[in-house]
Amino acid sequence: MAIRSTYSPALDFSALQQHLNACANDPTTQAVMVLIADQPIDIDAMNAVLRAAPIAVFGGVFPGVVCENKVYEAGMVLIDLPFELSFIEGELASDLPSLPELPSVESNALSAFLFVDSLAENKGRLIDALYNEYGTKLKYIGGGAGSLSFTSTPCVLSNRGLRSDAFVMGLTHAPVSLGVAHGWQPISEIMKVTESKGRELISINWEPAFKVYKKVVEKHSGKSFHETDFFELAKSYPFGKPLVQAEYVVRDPFGTDNTSIFLVDAIETGEFVYIMHGEKESLLAGARKAADIARAGESGGESATFCIDCISRRLFMGDDFYEELATVSPESNAVGALTIGELANKGNSYLELYNKTICVARL
Repeated sequence: MAIRSTYSPALDFSALQQHLNACANDPTTQAVMVLIADQPIDIDAMNAVLRAAPIAVFGGVFPGVVCENKVYEAGMVLIDLPFELSFIEGELASDLPSLPELPSVESNALSAFLFVDSLAENKGRLIDALYNEYGTKLKYIGGGAGSLSFTSTPCVLSNRGLRSDAFVMGLTHAPVSLGVAHGWQPISEIMKVTESKGRELISINWEPAFKVYKKVVEKHSGKSFHETDFFELAKSYPFGKPLVQAEYVVRDPFGTDNTSIFLVDAIETGEFVYIMHGEKESLLAGARKAADIARAGESGGESATFCIDCISRRLFMGDDFYEELATVSPESNAVGALTIGELANKGNSYLELYNKTICVARL
């Protein structure tokens, strides 16, 4: 059964309601994923539609959405899914809910779509709880919802409504073939994070974090932070945490107070990092690697390309980003979201929260 995707250039509540009603009467559709581009939203109107929906609905609000290899910064993408999902969802502003027992199935036949408020302080605790409960039995793909303004807004949606400090996870027995890669490479010696607090990186090798970072980046780039906006230069130089026999886990710096560095997602005190660098061709090579891994795991038959791609890759590559989408989906059927942090594993490793990474699933 095919996965259908539809792009609407406007967030039309009446049209959304009609679509959900039609899907509820269509036996080939079991759930609808709703991916909304960040825009002003009438929360009450949206909640009225979601809570009255006669079919399972989930998704979020993101800096951008993708449909048929095109990127949109307004409107919404509706993805009609032909397989059943069971849902786990909860609030992250307080203690995490207890997680249900994992259904007894083959480990390579159970997958999960996971969306979480990118600004939720308990994101890390959720990831740990999921891994402690489920181990490597699940293949995950998903990402962080929210706005590039980095202000807290309702951004995770389900039949409960549109919420902040929340997560929603849909589990399915449908097979998912997943590839994860990024294309960033280390350019520094390995360094120790000697102090951090949440998403604030305070010191590296017992020196102010920005002082260490500035020295490496300015030498490599030939540019000065004094003459260049921090983000314009830093977007080419993320941090990378080394993993054993796996991709580096990338962390994206977005600001500084000239002493500390502020990150999209945290690096813990005591962890080791490299400063990384990438160019258009290396990022395209990373996208190609992710796509090749996903295709290699396909079981055959009709497939759709579901893509979770970091918004900062889009900002870094500009219009060349369309080459990335063409790389992962030559058939021009890529659909998905541009996220603030990517959530993935390959069913045989720890669930990770990535930045500046592309996750490609063949559904």
